[in-house]
Amino acid sequence: MSERTNKEKQPVTKMKTEEVLEEDFKKGADQRSSGPGPIRKSGEQLSIYHQPGGNSVRCCCFSPSGRYLASCSDDGKICIWNTSDHKVVKFLDIEDSEASAETVAFTPDGSYIVVGTSTGRMLAFEAQSSRHINPLFVYSEAHDLGVTTVDVSSKPLAASVATPTYYVATGGQDALVRLWKMSVAASCTTLRSVKSLTGHSTSVMCVKFNPSGSLLASASGDKTVRLWNAETGACVSVLQGHGRYVTSVSFSIDGKWLASGSNDRTVRIWKVNDGPQDEAALLDLSPPAPRLSQPVSAWNVQDVCDWIEDLGLETFRNRFQEEGIDGRQILTMTDERLQALGIEDSDQRRRVLQEASRVARQAMMSKAEEGFLPVEFFCPITHSIMSDPVVAEDGYSYERSALLHWLTQKPRSPLTNKPIGVAVLPNRTLKALIQRHLLMPSAPPV
Repeated sequence: MSERTNKEKQPVTKMKTEEVLEEDFKKGADQRSSGPGPIRKSGEQLSIYHQPGGNSVRCCCFSPSGRYLASCSDDGKICIWNTSDHKVVKFLDIEDSEASAETVAFTPDGSYIVVGTSTGRMLAFEAQSSRHINPLFVYSEAHDLGVTTVDVSSKPLAASVATPTYYVATGGQDALVRLWKMSVAASCTTLRSVKSLTGHSTSVMCVKFNPSGSLLASASGDKTVRLWNAETGACVSVLQGHGRYVTSVSFSIDGKWLASGSNDRTVRIWKVNDGPQDEAALLDLSPPAPRLSQPVSAWNVQDVCDWIEDLGLETFRNRFQEEGIDGRQILTMTDERLQALGIEDSDQRRRVLQEASRVARQAMMSKAEEGFLPVEFFCPITHSIMSDPVVAEDGYSYERSALLHWLTQKPRSPLTNKPIGVAVLPNRTLKALIQRHLLMPSAPPV
């Protein structure tokens, strides 16, 4: 095969200036929004679907036609809803008491769904027939430590007309992107591993095919997006620019644009063109305010005053300025202190405290992402930094609300699996350590 043919098969990124990119993107947005769309314009809420069992929903997705919606949850259950009458069409179970259903995707015809679990399994189910609830296949070891994301190519492979065969892509906690071939037949549905794509250095959080199925994008905790040729598995480009881990990617309907979202609080837009391989140009649609790019403990009085104004409490701006309230004081703010500052309305004080708690959690997560927080600060259940740590009967510390919810489901230790009661003791020492660490300035990047 000639070198020219190889290049033609690999969609790659082509450099454009930010000014040109911005103009192109605005034109595309105008074209995409020109058609009818009363729901899009009004933001009308049509329905609320409640996941049976009341567990947290990990992932949801529409079928390509929009007729069905699939949702999967912490308890390993998958619901398929009819979006016309808002009723449950099917209720499925991965039948693994130790696993949650982490991710789900439809095949292009909407007839099947592919599900990934936290224990590394992949399963497929019929999506529309209410009679068939057993999995069509179960692949037990798709990814070590769990499947985090799955996507199915939009078009069947050209050589499989009689028995449609699709590329399926998955990502996992093992830092791998894997490509599979899923063959759909009346008598048997099979999944075959094709390639393992290496390059990411930590968890892969999202994978998406472009509309033609020829290009695959993957987002990772290593702060990069990688573009892969779906046929050859070759890495076409590595897109860098995000300052935190990248949680999501999505192609535009014409395949010319790729959006990536990150915990650095930005969405970046990348131009994807056929042509000579070059570095990717990006247009950052959501640059953070200057104060948001630094830890709360580093906010000066002006930053805090701007923050108070953003909350709609500009009346109190001068008082905060007079009292010299900086970021360190925001992190330790109390209801009594707010009353002393003249905020008499209890709802306004509650809002300030809630927002202060939110930015405090963001500050802690920023430190965690950069490796500045000990593992003991994280709840073994939620894997998030604890704000109200308690000691359980097993001797371990957990986030209070997470532990109590856990014990209502199963009265056993999350770590030892031994029976324990609901009695807990506040871990004030650990809470003080977390708060003290939070107030410390961030160490410079290594």
